[in-house]
Amino acid sequence: MGTFAFILTERKKYTTEKLLSDSIVAAFNADVMLNFHNSKNYSTDGHFLTTTMNKP
Repeated sequence: MGTFAFILTERKKYTTEKLLSDSIVAAFNADVMLNFHNSKNYSTDGHFLTTTMNKP
């Protein structure tokens, strides 16, 4: 069972690497397990939109 969360920010100011990095650090500091599924969604013009991460 996971918890939904959304990070709302401008794409130009936040990279996919920064999202993953911040998520890993937050999970570590909260002492929880983080599952990352390499599923990515892109807009029609090729911009990264979303990915899936779970905290079981």
